[in-house]
Amino acid sequence: MRFSARILAAVAASTGSVAIWAYAGILSFRAGCAGDTKGASVGDVELAFALENQSAQIFFAGLAVAAAGLLLLPRTTIPTRIAFAAPALVLAVPIFNLLFIQIEIWGVQHCW
Repeated sequence: MRFSARILAAVAASTGSVAIWAYAGILSFRAGCAGDTKGASVGDVELAFALENQSAQIFFAGLAVAAAGLLLLPRTTIPTRIAFAAPALVLAVPIFNLLFIQIEIWGVQHCW
């Protein structure tokens, strides 16, 4: 079975975005282990903020890769691709934001 380059690129972008988000989650956990950024009560808050900033930047890079993967869907028109990508990205931002906050809280609870 042969796959087009467009399908392979879409699958690679989807897989890459999941890997990027996993790394952002790891950085969020490390930020929680470094210190409590919400209450500034324990740990090295500056390091925690730096890790949280890196996590946010990597998260948005993952969103860009995911959007590229959705826009590479074969045999669909541009409006259809946007119709798939827009709700997915609009839902992904708050869901993953809350998830990464929870992961950071788990890091604080685990390490402190």
